[in-house]
Amino acid sequence: MPLLADKTITVRNLRYDPETDTEAEITTRLEGCSVHAKTVANATADGLAAASLAQIRIFAGHTLAATQSASEAPIPADDKFLAPAAWAAQSAAAAADTWTLRPGDHIEYQGQRMTILAVHDNRGARRNPHWYVEAH
Repeated sequence: MPLLADKTITVRNLRYDPETDTEAEITTRLEGCSVHAKTVANATADGLAAASLAQIRIFAGHTLAATQSASEAPIPADDKFLAPAAWAAQSAAAAADTWTLRPGDHIEYQGQRMTILAVHDNRGARRNPHWYVEAH
């Protein structure tokens, strides 16, 4: 098991439907993630302000996913993950049974909603393959 991979997060993917000109939020609960939150300085027009930054690792082969349409127990997260382009090309019903990671979508951790800033796919030949997500 990856070190400290015992956190639960919620990924909130925004899906635009051009036919109805509406945007829907599709949620996926991920169990078995690692989260490191820290406070950093953020430059504003009035000077420096504190900002929260979360560094999240979602582990292939360890993290479990419960998609919005799932009615059963969570399954391995990598079984339901799709690349952003493939996820966006699906129908709304199919998208509710999968998940993706894209900058601009949201992640919730301990009641705090954050925007995904960057996603790094580190599932190559590593000891603990994972997606690394930075959120603010």
